[in-house]
Amino acid sequence: MVHRVCAPPRKLYYTAISSKTFVRIRRAMFEAGLIPEMPSEAEIARRGAPEDSITTAIDVRDTLEKKIAALRCHRTQLAPTHPWLNLPLEFRRQHMGVEFFTMAAARDVSPPLPEEDLFAGIVPLPPRVETCGNLPINAGLPCGTLSPDRATRPAVCGKPGTTAAGRPGRRRPRCGSAGPAGRRNSA
Repeated sequence: MVHRVCAPPRKLYYTAISSKTFVRIRRAMFEAGLIPEMPSEAEIARRGAPEDSITTAIDVRDTLEKKIAALRCHRTQLAPTHPWLNLPLEFRRQHMGVEFFTMAAARDVSPPLPEEDLFAGIVPLPPRVETCGNLPINAGLPCGTLSPDRATRPAVCGKPGTTAAGRPGRRRPRCGSAGPAGRRNSA
């Protein structure tokens, strides 16, 4: 098995719906007889986000039916009788065809706001080359693992605190990381 060490996300989003959009959708559902009453002010405040907090709007009309099908498969998300799942197709496309997000954090990225793409401003990072002793290794692979092609990485890097790949029950620290006793596994 190959383990990969991932960097923290470049951007972090929370899903959201603006209060204004929430009321617009609920009003349309009420007028169509799909819900018995309009939401209270307390429900609007609880479920809707302030308009100025929405940083990203994504047009999802082309994939909306796949989303609904996925929600139907996961009954823990919405009950089969939930109004959202039983709306007419055109109603869904008209009123629910845009997904909204609030950017919670960005690292080394400053995209112009508002966004229409969750990947806006992200440039792929060049691959890192790390070494284990004097041998080049695949970035992010723990010491003691083989690369997928088994040619660019030794089975054991030879540093103190590392073990052969696949030895059950043993921790395999990465070269340069702290070992079990807090010692660093680097030269």
